[in-house]
Amino acid sequence: MAENTTTLFLVAARPRADEAEVVYIPPPHPWRINYSLLERISSQLLHAYNGLHRFLAYQEVDEASLGAIATELRHEAQHAVQFNLHGPEFAELNQLLRDLVRTTGGIPYEEIPSECDANRAAAEYAAEEYPDDLEAMARDERFRQYTVEVAAVGDLLAETVAMVWQLADPDETDEHTQRPLSEVVDELRQGASEWNEQVEADADRSVSRQEAQQAVVEVPVE
Repeated sequence: MAENTTTLFLVAARPRADEAEVVYIPPPHPWRINYSLLERISSQLLHAYNGLHRFLAYQEVDEASLGAIATELRHEAQHAVQFNLHGPEFAELNQLLRDLVRTTGGIPYEEIPSECDANRAAAEYAAEEYPDDLEAMARDERFRQYTVEVAAVGDLLAETVAMVWQLADPDETDEHTQRPLSEVVDELRQGASEWNEQVEADADRSVSRQEAQQAVVEVPVE
């Protein structure tokens, strides 16, 4: 992915208990996303960077090597790669699936197709760039998933839709839109498929930073 399509919000604080050190916010609006880290950044500031891939990271992380944090960022960057391939409808569909996994407990979070793909990319990166950090990462619950072998995902979109229907009934109501889940999922699947077809035909759907937008935005915490 191109660096000039991204921005990093660096939050001057440390993660709270069970909170991710780095998160990814896809373009344009994070309306289904519920990361605690979003509370540290004003909606107005996020809105000013709506078209870009936004990464949010805590500046202070206890007992973590540079390799561990870099690998976690590589994991999140893979979600941006997924967005570039499948677009905002896929990002929304993926968040819908994540919510189902969290609420039903029917499938381990790490088995979500987008997570498998991101963990595989991160593990390959860690093994190549930070091999000396792997042993410590394997002992740390925060980074252990980046040290194990993960099978490649075949069809990211199809596998995401299939997992939704493992956990939910098409007649259920989507809590965000109050519409039948079958309609919502089908629309998101269709939109993601059409985006991917355009990308495969060499369409450039990326948005680059404008002059007033910074590559790194330091966010103080009161």
